[in-house]
Amino acid sequence: MKSTLNKLVALKIPALRGKDAETNGMIIKLLALEGAQTVWNINKLLGRSREHYPTIFRAVNRLKERGYVTKTGTVKMAKKKGRTPTYGLTWRGFIASLTNEEVCSNVLNTLEKNPQILPLPRDVVLPIAKEWLGDEQIEKLARSLFEGLIKTIPDDIESVEERVCLGYLVPTLLKLKTPLKEIKQEDLSRLLKYPQAVNWLEESVEKTIKDLKEELEEAEEFRKWLQAKKPKK
Repeated sequence: MKSTLNKLVALKIPALRGKDAETNGMIIKLLALEGAQTVWNINKLLGRSREHYPTIFRAVNRLKERGYVTKTGTVKMAKKKGRTPTYGLTWRGFIASLTNEEVCSNVLNTLEKNPQILPLPRDVVLPIAKEWLGDEQIEKLARSLFEGLIKTIPDDIESVEERVCLGYLVPTLLKLKTPLKEIKQEDLSRLLKYPQAVNWLEESVEKTIKDLKEELEEAEEFRKWLQAKKPKK
């Protein structure tokens, strides 16, 4: 990862900077590759001892409060009565996970293990990705999308609502030079087999156009205000 991108990551993904960055990064990577887990399993899969459990418990709670992970369900406890929650990545957590090389190289696995981050059902998204793109192209797309989002999002991702963050997805995709432009026209026509995906893309593009128009209108109003305030010659 280039030094400029590293600086942007530190600036725009607060969980990956400071004294908790290493622990946060390990938890986010684990959830990306393994899917939702209990805190006990997170501690175990990270190779930590029982004594480290309180540290991991606090770290997961902090990530939950900051919007990187969310409760995805509950499972029965092995040695006690009752159930314990499982935690998985949010869209914000997914973006943060793409800083990791292993996650970028296994994006389809991450999406399969984390259906809660998908805008469409898993059985719609994954067949499209597999039909359109090979593993290498998917990895390139993930890297390009991550870099594009990090550059496009004006503030750090913790100060941007998830729905707003998702709103940057379509314009970022449209700006990508590769690998989207490598997709042939006949490949695009195959998208019509998936009406849910077509509807979602159409709605997303319409929303992007609407948002851009509103921004342009605000810019035009500001320009008119400036012109009105300029001293007349």
